[in-house]
Amino acid sequence: MKYPLIILISFALAQPVFAKTVQPPKNLATLLATQALSEPLRGKNPEFFIRGVIMNYQELGKSQYKVTFLPIEVLSNRQHYVTFDRFQNGLDTTLTLTTKSIRHLKKGNVAELNQYYIVHEEGKGNAKLIALEFRQDFQAYPASAAPYLSKPNLLEPQLTNALKGLLLFEGSLTDNTKLRDDLDRLSKHPNKTLATLASNARKKIFNN
Repeated sequence: MKYPLIILISFALAQPVFAKTVQPPKNLATLLATQALSEPLRGKNPEFFIRGVIMNYQELGKSQYKVTFLPIEVLSNRQHYVTFDRFQNGLDTTLTLTTKSIRHLKKGNVAELNQYYIVHEEGKGNAKLIALEFRQDFQAYPASAAPYLSKPNLLEPQLTNALKGLLLFEGSLTDNTKLRDDLDRLSKHPNKTLATLASNARKKIFNN
């Protein structure tokens, strides 16, 4: 009996250069606030608290926006939803925003988002009912991520994201002398990705 000849062909997918140059730090749990065990979802949405910069946004309807965050600080990460991939490439969420929040919804602006549930209990004993209320506390600021560049004890992925946010920022920058010094220092960083971002930011802001 003859069997058909089967030829297996494998393809090597090209990986982006950025993925090769940025590796998870040794203290990844500190970066992502995942020191504690992951908790189960309490509703359909993950719970986390991040500070970072706005990478992008898209209006979906009246006061409703899809916002892409680039985290710099992860303050809470109950279900470990903020992974290293989401940390370095961005995290999407849908928000219903106030007029004030929309005014500061700009690329490169510093922002923070706290997603969580509030538990409401009604009744007593076996008749007790538990309801969950989902909250999204969002605040954007008309400011850049420049102060992060001189903040002590930041990890390389945090500095990298702060520099990415600075390159996106379109507002006015204050204390340019200090910012120039920070960018000069980081442009000599041994991490080539970080150093390149710092050099690009210096060229964009100071034209040199």
